[in-house]
Amino acid sequence: MEYAIGQTLVHPAHGVGKIIDVEKIKFDESPQQYYVLRFADKQLTVRVPSKRAEVVGLRKIMSKEKVKQVLSTLRAKPETLPTDHKKRQKLLEKLIYSGYPVKVAEAVRELTWRRRNKKHLGIEDQRLLDHGRGLLVQEVSLAMNHVDGTADQVIDGALDEACQQE
Repeated sequence: MEYAIGQTLVHPAHGVGKIIDVEKIKFDESPQQYYVLRFADKQLTVRVPSKRAEVVGLRKIMSKEKVKQVLSTLRAKPETLPTDHKKRQKLLEKLIYSGYPVKVAEAVRELTWRRRNKKHLGIEDQRLLDHGRGLLVQEVSLAMNHVDGTADQVIDGALDEACQQE
């Protein structure tokens, strides 16, 4: 898929970024085209080879229909996470860095429930929760045109519903 300068995209690890340039960089013999994305909230710039953009997981902002699926996932009854911290971390990282908003929502729901009911998250669990929630808030804000910051409230409301279920 071809993208253009000025287009806002989602990177599975870094979240929402904007293409600020398309560069040709010469490695070996032939030049390759790269999308240059800037992630303003992180003061980060990333170059993604245009030929590998799909493999990397670069994609357009989710649709309003996908937002409904994400919110439905956030409202759903939480599932039990593995008690072994290594298995739990591996599962959560796989979900959060998948690039799929519904998978990110699953991880955020599970971690939010765990924090509210266990009253504590380990450092790594809290880091993953913060990162996953940040990814969702950014993308839901853009998908729903919530420039006033209400995406946080919408997400929190859905998570409250999930945490009230036993």
